[in-house]
Amino acid sequence: MDFKTAYEKIYSAWMGKIIGIRLGAPVEAWTYDEIKSTYGTINDYVVDYGVFAADDDSNGPLFFKEVLRNKKIKDITAQDIANTMLNYIPYEHGFFWWGGKGISTEHTSYLNLVNGIEPPLSGSSKTNGQTMAEQIGGQIFVDWCGYCSLGDPHVAKKLAYLASSITHDQDGIEGGVYVAVMIALSFTYTDTYKIVNDALDYIDSSSTYYQVVKDIIRYYDENPDDEMKCFDYILSKYSYDHFPGMCHIIPNIAIMILALLYGHNDFTKTMTLLCTLGYDTDCNCGNVGSIIGCVVGINHIDQKWILPINDILLASSNNGYLNQTTVSDSAYEFTRLAFESNEFEIPNNMRRNPQFTSYAFDLPYATKGFVTHSARYCESNLKQENNQLKIILNNCFKGYDLDVNKITYFLPHDIYDARYDPLFSPQVFPNQTITVSLQNPLSCHLTCCIRVWYTDNTIEDSPLTLLEDQLTLQHQITQISKTVHKIGIHFEFNERVMRKYIMIQSFSIDHTMKSYVDFRTHQPCDFGLTFGEDQCINPFFFSLHKGNLDYTNLGVELKSNDDAFIQMGNPNVNQRTVEFNCNFDCDETHFCFSSHGYTDFVSLKFVDGQPISLCIRNGLNITETYKSGLIYKKSNSTLKVISTCDLINVHIDNQSESIPVSLNQDVLGMFGFYIKGNGKVSLVDCKLEGQFSI
Repeated sequence: MDFKTAYEKIYSAWMGKIIGIRLGAPVEAWTYDEIKSTYGTINDYVVDYGVFAADDDSNGPLFFKEVLRNKKIKDITAQDIANTMLNYIPYEHGFFWWGGKGISTEHTSYLNLVNGIEPPLSGSSKTNGQTMAEQIGGQIFVDWCGYCSLGDPHVAKKLAYLASSITHDQDGIEGGVYVAVMIALSFTYTDTYKIVNDALDYIDSSSTYYQVVKDIIRYYDENPDDEMKCFDYILSKYSYDHFPGMCHIIPNIAIMILALLYGHNDFTKTMTLLCTLGYDTDCNCGNVGSIIGCVVGINHIDQKWILPINDILLASSNNGYLNQTTVSDSAYEFTRLAFESNEFEIPNNMRRNPQFTSYAFDLPYATKGFVTHSARYCESNLKQENNQLKIILNNCFKGYDLDVNKITYFLPHDIYDARYDPLFSPQVFPNQTITVSLQNPLSCHLTCCIRVWYTDNTIEDSPLTLLEDQLTLQHQITQISKTVHKIGIHFEFNERVMRKYIMIQSFSIDHTMKSYVDFRTHQPCDFGLTFGEDQCINPFFFSLHKGNLDYTNLGVELKSNDDAFIQMGNPNVNQRTVEFNCNFDCDETHFCFSSHGYTDFVSLKFVDGQPISLCIRNGLNITETYKSGLIYKKSNSTLKVISTCDLINVHIDNQSESIPVSLNQDVLGMFGFYIKGNGKVSLVDCKLEGQFSI
């Protein structure tokens, strides 16, 4: 399969998944009777979420695929995927639904991993009990296994078996394999009936899971025109009354098979039928959305499902930079990683330049999260068209203006809710240069500029420029001590504009940054209540994995009783200078100058009275690889670290040393602090410079 075809297939499948989550989330865990009496038959989104917050069903595929970044598919082990989970999943907040040990399967298995219980024991029925091992999580996160198989069911089976065995067992694993294989078959099959049947060849025919699916197929063959009769049959044999636990896999797969069979390859019919029937609606609609979305393709999904999403995808890993992405960009990453880990060649015209963040408007509905605010005297809309973003203008009166922008650092008021503990940090920094190419084919008479919005509600503009037939705008962000909230284009109308449009041909940002952060002026972000009715208060600027982060008039303090970890910054640089006024009052402190998460970083270790050493963390183990001639003494310090991918220069307390490193990667990743044991790290401020250069 060529790259472009795979990219489009994965995009339509992933869009189907995101639609399903959004559709099913408001009625998750409702029964059919509750849905029917409240909403009747569901035919559309029942809640206008606006910008939908992070969700566990999308978190899983989005981050578990990261195991492919450094591994070939043929070499991947369950432990590799487990390490990826530990790397990105924050400790007991965000990402998964944290129901508690012995209640939530994922929470229980995660704690098993943290405590050194390796897969498959981490998810086995022997360790956790059969009821726990056969809940629905075995299948709801395996979409990435289907996507990255590129249509090969054997690859999908291998990946899903490994992934599901970390948290589940028995029918929990069978479900993961079955769903992943169905997604793989959807790359080439055009009929869901055949997909449902043929995917059975890849699971254990003696399992309850297999027998249930086979039974629903039999019932459909005998009653092909009465889905509600089939539903009554499912309730009589496979309801929650027959299978214990919070959310057992069997009742939900039974309903999923019903929808795939009676939906007759129609996206809307399949999804609305499935959502109306109840139980774990966001999970079920998410998995089935992947299958039916891939089968029909993006052009056969009604735009009423796609437009409210606006290509925005938020997450709640411990990486606040990566938690703000788009459906189209993440589909590209699925495809890229699949090709690289399968050792397939990616055509040059499909590769993206690592020197820039470029918003590629290369797929239907790929708006990259840009919005335009229509008003009485300036009607406007946005539409992806011909690999560009089309700004549609009508009744735009002289003397009025319009902003087209996207959020690059989501704040609490930007999103609908905090159901899965959203965690964000800035994506755009001062000193970065924004470049925009505009086309004005209908000669609209207006002026425009690049506009930057800061978190303190101030704005910064480039000079206003008359929009000619073709125009390139460029602006370097100047306010070094402020935090960027949104970026975009500001238009001012010099005449009334009707029935016209402007095209954004390209929009890119380089990775050359220079920023000063004074932590004494910061406050945490209050996102409101989580799904579990806890107050969601997350750090400003940082991504917190574990520990407590307190803001005071003296700065910010990371406190640890046994372990703490935070990270920040743009990961897409290969040269970075960081300078902190700080104090380490800890048994052991690590400054992680190259961080890809909690279990994957390279650091400088500081222990009072001992030489500063170079360490590598891989999984739960930290290995010391180099001991410097610098002696650290616990005190208030100015720490300055200049990093590249093969050398770091360390400056602390009038001591300096160059230390060779070999990161074997093109970018540095994030940076941050890890505390091992008790103690605290106090930070007054931070000076940051970074760039990517070839």
